Amino acid sequence: PSGTMAQLIALRIWCDRKKQPHFAMHATSHLALHEQNAYEHLHNLKALFLGDAKKCLTLRDFESAPVGFAEELSAALIELPQRELGGVLPTWPDLVAMSEYCRSRDVKFHLDGARLWETAPHYQRSYAEICSLFDSVYVSFYKGLGGITGAVLAGPTDFIAEAKIWQRRYGGNLYRLFPYVISAREALKLRLPKMNAYHEKAVEIALALSSIDGLNIEPSQPVTNMMHLTFAKPASEVETAFIQFAKENNVAGFFRLQPADDGVSCKAELNVGDATLDLPTANILQMFESVLKKS
Repeated sequence: PSGTMAQLIALRIWCDRKKQPHFAMHATSHLALHEQNAYEHLHNLKALFLGDAKKCLTLRDFESAPVGFAEELSAALIELPQRELGGVLPTWPDLVAMSEYCRSRDVKFHLDGARLWETAPHYQRSYAEICSLFDSVYVSFYKGLGGITGAVLAGPTDFIAEAKIWQRRYGGNLYRLFPYVISAREALKLRLPKMNAYHEKAVEIALALSSIDGLNIEPSQPVTNMMHLTFAKPASEVETAFIQFAKENNVAGFFRLQPADDGVSCKAELNVGDATLDLPTANILQMFESVLKKS
C-alpha cells in the first residue's frame, strides 16, 4: 500500500539473494532523506552514496566509484525524476549505460518510479521501455496522478512471490483496498494522457518566469512537469505576499516556503497539474511579479 514499504522490500530481497547488505543510491534519495533510515533500522542494510548531492546521477558516478565498489553491491537504486534537484533526468543513453553497468556486474537495478509517469514526455519512450532497463520497479498512484494513495512493486515472478511474503510480514495486506484501486484506475485514465501537456506548460511557465529579477529556476528548462524556484528574499516575506495575492485575486501560490542554503533566500517546488494547466501563463507571471514586488 505504500512506496516506502515497496522499496524496502525490493532492496531486502535483492540483498538477501546476494547475501550482501550494501546497496547504492544518490544522497537525495527518498530513502536517505525522508524515511528515518528505515533500510538500516528495519533490515540492517547499508547504503553507499553515489554522485554529487547537487547533480543528477550519471554513469560516470558509477565508473568513478572506488575500486571494488560494484563488487560490494547487491543493488543500485535510482529515482526518476530526481525530485530534490527539480525533477532532472539523466539522458537516455546514460540511463541505458547505467543499466548495462549494473547488469554486467550482477548488481540489481531498481527504479524509484514514484513519478515515473512524468518522465515519458522527455524520453519519448513508453513506460514499458523505460522499465525494461530495471530489475524491479516501484510506481505511485498519487504522485503525479492524484489518486488517493497506493503503490505497485513490479519485477520477475519469483521476486514478486517473495515480495508478497514480506508484504504480509509488514502488515501490508490491508483488508479492503478497493477504494484505492478504483481511485488509481480513474487517476490513470484521467491524468496519464495529460503528461505531455503538463510538461509543455512547465516549460512555458519557466520561460515566462525567467524574466523576473530575484527568482531563480532549476532546471531553467524543465524536463518534467516540475521545477524548483528560489526567491532572493526571506520565506516570511514571500509567504505573506503570496497570501495577500491569494486574498485579492482568488489564486493560490505558495504558503510554505523552505529556507535556501544561503540562509537568506527561500525556495519552493512548482508542479504543474490540472489547476496550473487551466491558469493562463500570463496570470501566473503576474502573480510572481506582484509577489516579488510586494515582498
